Parts: sequence; C-alpha cells; structure tokens
Amino acid sequence: MSSGTDPPWAGQPGISHYEIARKLGEGGMGVVYQARDRDLGRLVALKFLPPHVANAPEKVVRFQQEARAISALNHPHIATIYGMEDTGDYKFLVLEYLPGGNLRQKLEARRSAGSPLPIRQVLRWALQIAEGLAHAHRHRIVHRDIKPSNILFTEEGEVKIADFGLARITEGGEADRVTDPGRALGTPLYMSPEQAQGKDADERSDIFSLGVVMFECLTGETPFRGAHTAGILHELLYTPAPALSAIRRDVPRALEPVVAKALEKDPGARYQRAGDLASDLRRVAGESDPSPSQEETATEAQAFRRRRPRWLAAAALACALAAAVMAGRIPQRVSGWLHTRNIAAVKRIAVLPFTNIGGDRANQALAEGLTEVVSNALTRLEQFQGALVVVPASDVRSEGVLGARDAGRVLGANLAITGSVDRLAGSRVQVLINLVDSRTATQLRSETIRAGFPDPTAQDEVVEKVARMLQLALAPAAAQRIKARKTAVPPAYPVF
Repeated sequence: MSSGTDPPWAGQPGISHYEIARKLGEGGMGVVYQARDRDLGRLVALKFLPPHVANAPEKVVRFQQEARAISALNHPHIATIYGMEDTGDYKFLVLEYLPGGNLRQKLEARRSAGSPLPIRQVLRWALQIAEGLAHAHRHRIVHRDIKPSNILFTEEGEVKIADFGLARITEGGEADRVTDPGRALGTPLYMSPEQAQGKDADERSDIFSLGVVMFECLTGETPFRGAHTAGILHELLYTPAPALSAIRRDVPRALEPVVAKALEKDPGARYQRAGDLASDLRRVAGESDPSPSQEETATEAQAFRRRRPRWLAAAALACALAAAVMAGRIPQRVSGWLHTRNIAAVKRIAVLPFTNIGGDRANQALAEGLTEVVSNALTRLEQFQGALVVVPASDVRSEGVLGARDAGRVLGANLAITGSVDRLAGSRVQVLINLVDSRTATQLRSETIRAGFPDPTAQDEVVEKVARMLQLALAPAAAQRIKARKTAVPPAYPVF
C-alpha cells in the first residue's frame, strides 16, 4: 500500500478499469476520488480506506459493513453503491458520483454571502433527508453520522444521504460486533447526547442529528458550540438548544416546535420515527405560505430545476394538441370557470399524471405526453413568476403521487393539476384539465376540450392557457422568451 499522503494508485494510470480524475474529499473512514469507469463510460466515486487504517482489521470490517448497509437500501434520497472491489492491494467501494456538491459547501457559500437559506428550500431538503432516513431505519440501518458534508446533491439539486461508514445494522451479527460500545462515534457538533455518552444509538439518534442540521440550515450556526470538543459535548448534554425565532425572525411558527422536538435531549421525548418527522415537515410545508423574496425565488427555482425530458412523438402530439386547445381553434370547445375561489399568492404546483380513461392503449402515450407538456410549460414560467414553484415531474413519479391530497402531504404542493384523456368517436379525443386545491381536494378551475388532429403550430398557447387557469399575468418579455424557447418537436405526428 502507499504510505503518507500519496494516493493509493501513485505511479499507476488508475485502478482496475477506473481512470482517476480528482480527489473529492477525505474523512476518518475513507478517501473519495472521482473516476471514470472505462467499461461503462460513466463517472463514479471511488472510496478507499485511508492508508493509515487500511491494515487495521476492524476498519476493514467496518468498510465491508458500509458496503452491505448501502447495498441493502434503494431510495431516491440515498446514494447508490455499484459494488466493492478488491485488487489484492487495494479495497475500495464504487459509488454513485454526485456532481451537485454537499450541504456544507452550500452553507459556507451562504455564510460568505451573508444571507440564510430560504425557508422553503430548507424544508424541502430536510424532508428528503427524513424520507431517506426513514427508509434506512425500516431496513434496520442507523446512519450515526448525519452532518452537512454527508448530505450530497444531484445535478438537479435533489438530496442524497451518503457515507454509511459509521452505520449500525441493528439485527445482530458481525455488523453489530464492530460498533465500538462505550465509545463516542460521530462528529461532535452533530452527534446525539446518547452518542456523546457512548451509548447505543438507534434511529432517534439520526433524528437528533437531522435536527442539528435543520437548525444550522435555518440560522447559519449549530445549536451546540464550544471552543473545543469537551465544550461542545458539555453543551450537547446539558444546554437546551436556542429558540429558532430568537435567531431568525421569519421562521414559520409551525416549524419551531418541529425542530425543537427533533433536538430533545431525552430520546423518549424526541420523534420516535423519521417518518413522523417527515409527516410534520410536510404539514409545515403545506401550511407555510411566505411571500418569497426575489433571491429566495431564484434559489428555489434553481433547486427545483431538472433535466429537460426526452420527448417522443407522443409527447409532441400532446404538446400540439394542448396548444390547439389553448388557441381556441378546436370546434365544440367547452370551457369556463367552475369556481371564483381565490388562488394562493404563492403557488407550489404539482402536475399529476393524466388518467387514460378506459385504458385505451392508443391514448396512453398522449396522456403521458400531455402530463410532461404541462409540467414543462409551468417550469419555464418559474423564472418570470416570483411566487411560482413547480414540483419536478421526477419527484411526482418517484413518490408515486396520483391524488391532489397526496401532492400536498408528500410533495408540499398547495395546488395540483390533474387531467384525463378519453377517446371519442373516430379520431376525436376529449381532454379534461383541472386545477385542484391540494389541502381540501377542492376543484378550483376546469377546462374540457374535444379535439381531433392537433395543430402543431400553436404549442406556445399551452403556456397562456395554463397561466390563465393559475391567474398568472404574463409580462411581454416573459411571453416572448417562452415563445423563443418553444420546444423543438418532430415534424411528424402519430395518427389516432
């Protein structure tokens, strides 16, 4: 093995079939490098045991334990492991490469800028972490080292929990025999009181650590501080966490008791399950309706940005059909406002999968394509509407959300767009689009359209129609920009 601070492949072109690109980070349980898998042509992260512990049997066992812990988990908010390899000289984990950086970097950038993270962004990240932890805990895995540097982000800004090097598998066996009873494991600023005392850490310990992370995201500082480790641990054990509102005035009233409960020193008074914490975070996200600043809106829009979908001919058909509907060029159009209820000033919208009435296979592609069309039209509007945030379609799909109430409970949306596609006689199709209040499941607006073959030249009318349903005023610059960014679609459309 290499010694000192040299990388483990010093003097070599790479390791196995991996080309090493750069060092990503280093901790007590591993050194991580970005690499390219020559066989598959993808970027990965390789995690090696540090040279000074590579020959320690208990460290090797823990390294293997980490691989088993991650491989048992399959969740959108937990980093994926591709495998563990042993070249004879080196043992390393092959992990998902996440290009979005980590939460520590985002916090430091905010401190440098002198501005806190937006409340809604903190809620969204905290909810994703809680959901990932709930999944791990259901598989009897306690992370034991939740902290900002172990919260990574995808290119689209989605959270991934990483580094299970200190994880404890609570079903007995070899994994439990290397958990160092009586020894404090974790990072002092983020560990739970029971960890600080060397006691067994169950899932409530992870909840406490997440409480510390939420507190820091909201205030820019950790709740328990000291000049040295002993001082930190003393505060952790004996000093109550400060009130959030004493540090940041715009914290929603409903959020403060949630964070306080996560930070209870007595595990029995804390949230008992990460899923319970996630439920309360969803409730707070649904209840909180602050007026966002321009900076907050821009940050949130960036966090919700996602890849442009790959459009098939069916999606193109849906886009043109919807555009024709919005342009008013289709005969027998039936439309109108069903209610005059006010719509929330801050709109957090989830576009739910359109229903294929009757299960007609010929309509399925149209239903799926129309869902993507509406979602993307709204996403393009985010940059022009300070109070508009669109839940990524990937979130709707990964959570399996089909109903308006679940859109509010699971995704934190206060509005949902639902729809259906139904075949009429011949080539004619009926499309129903609804705007629904996700808190009450009340239908606010509705449009019914009966159409034949669509007009492919009017797809930018989709935006105008959806904007009208949501009572969004499009400035000329916004309308022009959206037209300029009109989605390119294949010229050929499938015939019904």
